[in-house]
Amino acid sequence: MTDSITVKNKSGGCGGMIGGVLFGSIAFLASFILLFWNEGRAVQTYNSLNEGAAAVTSVGADSVNAANNGKLVYVSGMAVTSDTVTDNDFSISVRAIKLQREVLMYQWKESSRSSDINKTTYTYEKVWSSSLISSRNFEQQSGHENPAEMRFKPTDFVANNVTLGAFTLSKSLVNKTSGGRSLAVDSVPYNLPASVKDQTKVTDGYFYIGSGALASPQIGDMQVKFTVIEPTTVSVISGQKDKTFAPYQTQAGDALDMLEMGTQTPEEMFKSAQETNAILTWLLRGGGFIAMYIGAALLLSPATQLLKFIPFLGELVERALLLVAFAITLLLSFITISMAWLVYHPLIGLSLLCVGVLTFGGVIAGAALIVNVLKK
Repeated sequence: MTDSITVKNKSGGCGGMIGGVLFGSIAFLASFILLFWNEGRAVQTYNSLNEGAAAVTSVGADSVNAANNGKLVYVSGMAVTSDTVTDNDFSISVRAIKLQREVLMYQWKESSRSSDINKTTYTYEKVWSSSLISSRNFEQQSGHENPAEMRFKPTDFVANNVTLGAFTLSKSLVNKTSGGRSLAVDSVPYNLPASVKDQTKVTDGYFYIGSGALASPQIGDMQVKFTVIEPTTVSVISGQKDKTFAPYQTQAGDALDMLEMGTQTPEEMFKSAQETNAILTWLLRGGGFIAMYIGAALLLSPATQLLKFIPFLGELVERALLLVAFAITLLLSFITISMAWLVYHPLIGLSLLCVGVLTFGGVIAGAALIVNVLKK
């Protein structure tokens, strides 16, 4: 079910304009910090992984060699445990490395879309969400109220003693285990909390809590599902600390403490980590670019507000200023990234800066040429 309302933009007044400029200033300045920091983080992680790839030593899981204490080691084998992990809320206990509780609650979600400079349309739809959606700041709260809290939250329960051959996995490595299989709640003993016992039914192996059903859920209804990670093969790259592991501090700056499910070679693990670093770098670059663009657009918005009462002119100015904001963002984000590389990798940074200057110069020259042609 969805519904929507269209309202005049709140930013139309003087107070809204000032608020928009203030928020734009914060977003604009924060974008520089994010972009600069991200490049430093990316280079540090890249160098740390290369350092680790050159230093790692492959060892067998069947015995512990004290001579490797403090070194970066690679171990692969079967991770096992004799511990029982328990979700006390539902009194579910299983012998496993990790028991994961997934919780979804049916809630209202608000989305907004500006159709022009004067109006914004707010759309409301019902969704299953693993996190609480606050409805207190909804444009239209009436009829779209969400519960104030989730009675149960997604939680991981991990075994205290997980071994990998002669080694014991550290808590940080156990937390990195993932995957597993679904655990049907009706296949193990359980005891429902008294507060929801009368509202709970077992459906397809999970708890459904609420007055509705999966086919016709009601706001506030919850699904509680479980996943269990049992003994499984893992591959570890970390610092050896006696019979267990601890993060290995590289000279480049990062601490290496890696676990992958299944059998993977050290080369595969470092390659995967480098790919993850590259993806994160581009995501953060995109986030910084968007923050800078929003900030620039809001800083330029007063000009639109002052002219919006003139037919056609306000909309024309708005579109022109959005193009100006995009051009400013493109140039400044490129310069910021180049300056960061000048600090962290001078040769590449200088090359990027030269490319940016030449590109900007070409754009200016092209624009001047177009203006001259139009004059003639």
